[in-house]
Amino acid sequence: MRSRLSRSLAIAGLAIAGAACSGQPTGPEFPPPASVVAALPDSAAAAYRHDAVALAVRELRRVGPPAAQPIEVPADLVESLYRSLAAVYAATSLPARDSVVTLYRIHAFGESQQLIVIADDPLPRWADALAHGVLHTGDASIDALVARYGLTLDQRYALTTGLMVTLGATRPTNMAALATRFASIAGVRAAEPNGSGGDGDDIRAEPSSGGWRLEYSVGYGDCPAGCISRHYWTFDVDGAARVTYRGSRGDPAPVGRF
Repeated sequence: MRSRLSRSLAIAGLAIAGAACSGQPTGPEFPPPASVVAALPDSAAAAYRHDAVALAVRELRRVGPPAAQPIEVPADLVESLYRSLAAVYAATSLPARDSVVTLYRIHAFGESQQLIVIADDPLPRWADALAHGVLHTGDASIDALVARYGLTLDQRYALTTGLMVTLGATRPTNMAALATRFASIAGVRAAEPNGSGGDGDDIRAEPSSGGWRLEYSVGYGDCPAGCISRHYWTFDVDGAARVTYRGSRGDPAPVGRF
């Protein structure tokens, strides 16, 4: 599994370094990576940046169980995925691009940059501090994690037996891996990513020939219980931000939901 992650990181490096050092196509469909990113409107840039983090976290999960995964998400991996998503956005001459970008507005599903921590009752001192909105709790283990990973105190809720807090991240973080660190601290009853239930539209990424294969999908039919039907569009993006449409498959694309 580690070799798969190494391959992903190597692709990220090639995608960025190669784009910087080699000659780039200049046609409107295949602009150089920097121009691709600069062309994104702010709203789209924020959404695809979130998608890139989600896809990068999924790559880290290939290493093994959460306790074995890296907590910090490599910036080069996020940037490589972000530029690939931006390249598809910019490939306006491809009709399938309009389906995934404009018609269905597909983004990655269900990945959170928040962590839920539930404290035991009676509250330990660190939990009492969090209950009063104090992030620097005086507990060495809690404070070290907060400082190292740039965590924020987003929400706090008093429970009938204990306390629940939601911690946020100021930089890309693998919350499932971080949860294992919190779970080992005295007084923590449970720690887990603040994820989404059900199912929905999604983007998947696979390393492919020095770049990424991006598979966009739209799900429909009882998605709160797990979408019954799904239609897919597949694009290959190389390190120079060249986009190749590989076709679609699956159930018929839904009509009337846009």
